[in-house]
Amino acid sequence: MKMEDNCLSVFDQERKLVIKANLSKNRTFRVVMHVVNHQCFTLTQDKAEWLGHMRFGYLNFRDLTQLCKDSMVNGLPPMQIPDTMCKECV
Repeated sequence: MKMEDNCLSVFDQERKLVIKANLSKNRTFRVVMHVVNHQCFTLTQDKAEWLGHMRFGYLNFRDLTQLCKDSMVNGLPPMQIPDTMCKECV
């Protein structure tokens, strides 16, 4: 975190900028965030691909199939990359 020139900057562990906010008149930092409406797991398609995609924090399907292929995760079923796009990821 860095504060200079009436601006607050917050960085992640790789020093990438996460949040940047200017100091307001009432001496607070206003942060505007866009929130994604997530779907409930039970309302999604019952295919293992989609459940794995969501459970692993919307990890891309190429990496999910690699996890499965290399047996890096116990119990992860074999999966195919779906034809449709994830509404959350678009």
